[in-house]
Amino acid sequence: MPHQYLGVEILSMTAAQRQTLIDALRALMPERDEQPAWRVHLRIRLDNQAAIIEARWQAAHITDVSIRRYLAQTFGVGEGTVTSMATTNIYGRVLTLTHSAVARVRFLLFGGVGASWEQSRQAALAYLTANVAQWETAQGIRARK
Repeated sequence: MPHQYLGVEILSMTAAQRQTLIDALRALMPERDEQPAWRVHLRIRLDNQAAIIEARWQAAHITDVSIRRYLAQTFGVGEGTVTSMATTNIYGRVLTLTHSAVARVRFLLFGGVGASWEQSRQAALAYLTANVAQWETAQGIRARK
């Protein structure tokens, strides 16, 4: 089970679809673990449209195909109607899911496929540093300086 950071960004969803996505992702994560470091840790972006999740993921749950299939089933749409585009950036592997010609949600596996926890953590920290204004209030930024 990989212990990694996963970014999720809602690109175009209604409030009800957003809640369905949140519920579906929660179902993939263990609620409790005897090991505190393996419990789910969550950081939500200031606009509530993105989150970074640290968790021990089932390897089968975080592949491009499994994410696309799982979310198609969750939203009750045909798997063939959901397309995906995978790329890599300096922070890791990016998967964007599209339905009805509209990009709906983007996932970022920090550190990329097969990254260690530390590699994933460092990629998430670099991302947060580069995007600090979206993730922290001005008060929080001042407090860190």
